[in-house]
Amino acid sequence: MSEAETIKSKSQRSLHYDVLRIIACLGVITMHAPIPHAGWSRMFLSSLSYFCAPSIGLFFMISGALLLNKHYLNGFDTKEFLRKRFTRILWPIIIWTAIGHILTYCGIRNTEIGILWFMYAISGLYLLTPILYRWLHNADRQEIEFYLILWVISLIYPLIKHWVDLKEGPSSWIYYFHGYAGYFILGYYLANFSIRRLWAISFIVSFILFSLFLPSFSFLYGLKFDFYSCFWYLSISVALQCVFWWFIIKRIADSFEPLRKIIETVSKHSFGIYLIHVLFLRNFLWKLDWIQSLSGPVQVLTCVFLTFVLSLMLSIIISKLKFGKYIVGV
Repeated sequence: MSEAETIKSKSQRSLHYDVLRIIACLGVITMHAPIPHAGWSRMFLSSLSYFCAPSIGLFFMISGALLLNKHYLNGFDTKEFLRKRFTRILWPIIIWTAIGHILTYCGIRNTEIGILWFMYAISGLYLLTPILYRWLHNADRQEIEFYLILWVISLIYPLIKHWVDLKEGPSSWIYYFHGYAGYFILGYYLANFSIRRLWAISFIVSFILFSLFLPSFSFLYGLKFDFYSCFWYLSISVALQCVFWWFIIKRIADSFEPLRKIIETVSKHSFGIYLIHVLFLRNFLWKLDWIQSLSGPVQVLTCVFLTFVLSLMLSIIISKLKFGKYIVGV
């Protein structure tokens, strides 16, 4: 490979991350797609939410893999890093919060833009990045794995606290290893290290047990697990699903190469799609009679497809405006 080809290959975007972003976007939209009071069964809604929940973890993992891996010619500059990150994220937060309140004031319901919680969480991880960056670039593999093991224990805790009396809250040791920073570091780890055979076997067994068998067993037999602590974003079940998606897409990423330009365009607008989709879904599609006349999964899939396409189109249009990047974060 020539020097020019080497430089080009290094500067080329990772198709793996772009495809994962699109999948995560579709997952978030799918989670929000069912029309309330449309006669959905509890099993359907719970299953849909559960299998779409990895979307949030994937967003954090992708950010960690990209931001914590980046190499700076003159060293990591905390001030410059935070300036660039918060310039990109702060304006969309302010603008979309204002949009939500204005529309609510005008009598348009369901536009509180509750999804902005993710923006606040990623902002916290941006503030933590300078510390994590310096640690990870000086830590060996075993140190990182030790942290991730403690994080995994914190994810399992909601399942075992019914039988084991462990202390919770700020005075508990496990409190300091729990949270979305684990996904951030997990993304960095999976981007830098190959998985050992023992870890791979452990993952497969754990995935079957925690992500497939346990949720199904608890739903079928009515076990009294709290859904949002045991099977939600910060649970071992969802974390294992995130790793599953990560490896599957990484393995087949090359097959998407003919669609690279389209995938990159959609991925660049994933932030805008995330911010816009609730408005289209709740205030337009849900109110269409022909959408309401559809039944079951057909209704959900139709809402997902139209929401994704319309949100993407609007994000592209907004991004071409003079200050559009401050609205959709492109």
